[in-house]
Amino acid sequence: MAYTDINPDVVAEIASKVAETLSNLNDDFDSFQNGVLSKIEESWYNDNALKVMPDAVSSMNKLSSGVNDSLSSLGKALIGAANAWAEANGAGGYSVPAVASAPKTMSCLVQNNKGGFEGMDVDIIQTAINQAETVQTTMIGRLSKLEAAGNTVGFRGGNMQAQLSNVCNTLKSQINSAVDSIIENITTNTGTAKGNVESARSATESTFTIN
Repeated sequence: MAYTDINPDVVAEIASKVAETLSNLNDDFDSFQNGVLSKIEESWYNDNALKVMPDAVSSMNKLSSGVNDSLSSLGKALIGAANAWAEANGAGGYSVPAVASAPKTMSCLVQNNKGGFEGMDVDIIQTAINQAETVQTTMIGRLSKLEAAGNTVGFRGGNMQAQLSNVCNTLKSQINSAVDSIIENITTNTGTAKGNVESARSATESTFTIN
């Protein structure tokens, strides 16, 4: 069948890519929980942790909700457009995976001490920061790939491509803003805590010097 500008087959294909992207991004949020927040919960225990991490968790939960709302809305709109064309032209509807919103609820239950001691495991905190950067890069890459798919013949040049690009760019900006801020707050406050911990360690060790 010949198409002029918008090819509903391509629209349905892009809708499938939206569903796949959303599913992968939700896996990325799981990776952030397991590789960043859970590690920090185990390894950072002082007042600075309490100052930083509740806001970090709130920011990531808000980001997850925004990603899910935006992509599920976009996917449903694209599926609707493809099926509306099919119905209007007496064709069968498109079988496209559901673009379901399934936001993640993350947590990081830090405490101001562990067994009466304040401090952190510097190496694990650094690993968590590295993982945060890795997840961030992965998420941005997924959205860039989705946006590039919108340049396919049969989809590009119209309002649907504009909406796809707008959603992808908005979400990339939100991801970068949220993760950059979290990393900055963690590194700034663990840097301060690290100095305190090392000073305390030095003073304690000097007390028990054996000549």
